[in-house]
Amino acid sequence: MAEPEEKLIEDYFHNMSTKVDEVPDIKLETAIHNGILRGSHKRPSVRRGFTIAVLATLAAALFVIVPWIQARTEPERAQLPPKSWGELEVFRPIIKNISLKSALDAGMVQTIGVSSEEKDGYIFTLNGVVADNKGMIALYTLQNNTQHDVLLHGMSIDNARSNSRSSQTNFFIESGYHWRPGVNHIVIRYLRDKEQEGLEELEELVANMIVTPDTPEAMLSSSTKYRTSLSIPFKLETDRIQQNSRTIIVNRNLKIAGQQIVVQKAYIAPTGIYVDIKYHKDNTMNINSLFAPKIILGKGKSAEVLSVSESGTRTLIFYNDNMNKDSRMTLEVEGIDALEKSKRELIINTETRTIINAPDNRLTISDEKTVEKDGILALTLFTPKEEGKEEGEERLISGMLVDDNFVDGTGSGHFMSYRPDHFTYTTEGEHHQDETGDKVTYFYNVGSEKLPQPLTFILRGYSNPIQETDRVRIR
Repeated sequence: MAEPEEKLIEDYFHNMSTKVDEVPDIKLETAIHNGILRGSHKRPSVRRGFTIAVLATLAAALFVIVPWIQARTEPERAQLPPKSWGELEVFRPIIKNISLKSALDAGMVQTIGVSSEEKDGYIFTLNGVVADNKGMIALYTLQNNTQHDVLLHGMSIDNARSNSRSSQTNFFIESGYHWRPGVNHIVIRYLRDKEQEGLEELEELVANMIVTPDTPEAMLSSSTKYRTSLSIPFKLETDRIQQNSRTIIVNRNLKIAGQQIVVQKAYIAPTGIYVDIKYHKDNTMNINSLFAPKIILGKGKSAEVLSVSESGTRTLIFYNDNMNKDSRMTLEVEGIDALEKSKRELIINTETRTIINAPDNRLTISDEKTVEKDGILALTLFTPKEEGKEEGEERLISGMLVDDNFVDGTGSGHFMSYRPDHFTYTTEGEHHQDETGDKVTYFYNVGSEKLPQPLTFILRGYSNPIQETDRVRIR
């Protein structure tokens, strides 16, 4: 079959898949393949008629098969009955994480129940953990047998074999980091910099916690004598990771304002949904961020974006409902913040305080700081109130980001300076909002040296919201 005809059939089924629930066990590709084999014996003159016949036949088959399959699979796809949390039931009052709650309901959490020895009046216990190739959520108990409150100073999970940090450098405490005397239940979510490739690295691990007493002498001291290190060795059942996780290759584009966001793949796992995206190389705009990305699960349920990882691959991270493992899943984005690549050059004469070139007229030079006196270039960005938005209602504002190196009037390069008065090279000032819109002032440390004018900066980000919705079916 000619390539355009194969593409036509592929697109036909993709469009149908956005209108009906997934049919997991029926391989429609087999029907297409068999049709192609039969059609290859026809004369070339009837090729076009054959293609139309195949499409008509398959459309009719879908009309009959899809409702039947839906009826047959609906009981399997209905929400599973929640399982008892057992000894982990004590964590229920503090668990807000949908991924963790549904993993507990679905029986995906591995019970550990290992404690450290008591040290300085503290006992550290790992009660349970849910893990996959991208992250881990751990349930801890800290028994504080002292008379004072305690603060978390550090937390990590290391590889017991190599004594290395198991690729987990980011952690988020979902239950506070200030604990009173007595029993304290703690939930911590870990994220890896990259997907775990070898599961053997997860088999033997050590959970480490460093705590500091919340006392005046400890808070004012830089000495390590007030810190207490607690460790727990544990093992993961790595077969659970393979059973409860799935990678789906998507390779389809979201299209917003003519710009393409390539949705490469999705890793669906107990700790969350991890969607890898990239911005198409042919885009005419520099995309700063996406507005309101969400995962729509099944009929009506949605998971808002939890965070965005920019380490190597750009990954959108969402909560996952582990009780609906086979429900339809769609990625939806409501717009982008993007600037034409041709408008990224910002040219300013700091001596005459004149903006020579900017993306638009919303940018002005502020009098809060001056280059002549302070070595600070203060720029105020105005974002007008969106039409139809009420006072206090959330507005699409992403701000402004400038490269830390710039060029003077002779073409010589310079780096923005670091100043000891709490200004790094760029600092966001006060945010003012009124009935006309929002004004945010940014301070850039260009230094007090008298430089040939004008100065040219490159904008890495500039608030320019474009509201337009598109979606891509993941499964």
